[in-house]
Amino acid sequence: MADETTFNRRPRDFALELVEEGRVSAEDMLNWCLGFMSGDDVRGMLDANELSPRFEEEEEEESEEYCVECDCPLTEEDLADGGALFCLDCIAEHEEG
Repeated sequence: MADETTFNRRPRDFALELVEEGRVSAEDMLNWCLGFMSGDDVRGMLDANELSPRFEEEEEEESEEYCVECDCPLTEEDLADGGALFCLDCIAEHEEG
């Protein structure tokens, strides 16, 4: 239960308990916290949790592989054989032709 001792000794726990007890919504608590934090604090928190754009860009660059014939992104199914250069559609066209 959110009480004065928790508020004084562990304010983060107090805030979480308010949400868990239904006294405030998680959305309200998030908005209040973000409103209280500086832009640098918010950027630091997002970066520390790997939610900043620099982590999205690295992940996209590493995961994007393209068919050498049609230049479409290769799917997980295309890559299942371990190093595909062609998408399944291009492979099917070559087998038919």
